Amino acid sequence: VEPVDWIVQNFIPSGAVTGLFGDGGTGKDLLLLMLSTAMTCETTWLGKQVKHGRVMYFPVEDDDRELRRRQEAISNHLGIRYADFSGRLKITPLAGKDTVLAVFDSKSGVVKPTPLYFEIKRMVEDFKPALVIVGNRVNIFAVNQNDDAQARQCVQLLSAIALEYNCGVIMPGHVSVAGMTSNSGTSGTVQWSNACRARLFLSRVIDKEERAEVDTDARLLEVRKANWGPTNERISIRWMQGVFMEDAGVVWMPGEVHAAAEAEKEFLRMLDLTVDKVGLRPTANNYAPKIFSEDLRCRLKNRQGKKQLAAAMDRLVTNGTIATAEYGPPSNRHERVVRVLPAAKEAAE
Repeated sequence: VEPVDWIVQNFIPSGAVTGLFGDGGTGKDLLLLMLSTAMTCETTWLGKQVKHGRVMYFPVEDDDRELRRRQEAISNHLGIRYADFSGRLKITPLAGKDTVLAVFDSKSGVVKPTPLYFEIKRMVEDFKPALVIVGNRVNIFAVNQNDDAQARQCVQLLSAIALEYNCGVIMPGHVSVAGMTSNSGTSGTVQWSNACRARLFLSRVIDKEERAEVDTDARLLEVRKANWGPTNERISIRWMQGVFMEDAGVVWMPGEVHAAAEAEKEFLRMLDLTVDKVGLRPTANNYAPKIFSEDLRCRLKNRQGKKQLAAAMDRLVTNGTIATAEYGPPSNRHERVVRVLPAAKEAAE
């Protein structure tokens, strides 16, 4: 019994097809070029160890100039020279050229490979890469994207390359409007996902309530299908200086931004309504989140409401919206939560 051979542990298996789906402009091609660099130049990818080896990359949407600009940003970020790793990364841009690997033959009712498919197989056999990247999906398969049988036959053609030459194959693809709305990260028939052994979803961080990006430079890479690993793996990344970097900061998930903003509004509303003086210390009898969550006028009640109000209070203190003020005689001083006036806030800044 042999263990699973991974390109990236729990993310991209070797000897199988992995789908990388995402909306246009999220950065799939940049992410894949960075992975190619990590494998061929023996570095890490988004903070993760990768299998070292040769890579063949067949981008269908970017020309030489764009690829070189991206390579320059990646090499500057990593402090490497591609000349030091010559012969390991083979990029064949197909932008503006024939990119179709297979077409549906209506007479026979099956998907048939084109001469380009066999040419790529020949190149893979000669180069012996550890990873092959080819796509976007709609550019390489001239089939009905919503037909189960046609989709499965297309993925099987890529699987044949992975199995015959013992390499990983990545097939990038776009997400439909429905796939973005549902956050499923899919498009076309489900067989585009089911026929792959793994599927990754690269998405923007969107607040569904506000219908806007939380951070235009933030992305989330998630494992949405894994036949041989966990499906709860994810990496928070950020676009900086032409590359993606692992984001160690807090990433808001869809809906959380709206909920956090509403909790802050409710905390301030209750602060204005409450006559009694409330404080910040959790052990005090006048702890604000406890007092507010037990008030019948509060919209956030019970233990969960108290937790939301406590988090909101911490953010309001951090951004200077509220602060503590002392009261009582000199011999018995106490602290209470107060709003910070705009003038005082500006002076503090």
